[in-house]
Amino acid sequence: MAVLVHHLLVVSALVARPIKTVSEGKAWLADLIQSLGMQPLAPATGAYCNTLGNQGLTLLQPITTSHIALHIWDQHNPAQLELDVYSCKAFDIKTVIDHLAPMHPTQIRHKFVDRTCSIDVLS
Repeated sequence: MAVLVHHLLVVSALVARPIKTVSEGKAWLADLIQSLGMQPLAPATGAYCNTLGNQGLTLLQPITTSHIALHIWDQHNPAQLELDVYSCKAFDIKTVIDHLAPMHPTQIRHKFVDRTCSIDVLS
């Protein structure tokens, strides 16, 4: 039996070519999940918010080891992206960061939290 971990990667980025549609976002998430060697638990769900000042895309993807949440506010250039990857299976942070490349990130910041035994911020 694999060792159960509790890893959370929080990514905040500015991107020049944001994803703007639910279908494009679902395809991006499916590629990310495959790249991480994870499995979807249920179909991704998402919506585009048209509320002035809060325009953007929100997507949620349940995975067998937990979930991935993606939010992109696209009313500014560059757009603001927030991505949370939570998994009870270890994963490679670089794979997640590299997966942002098609959106042409101009800035990427991240924190990695290991909640396996306590809440330790590792990077």
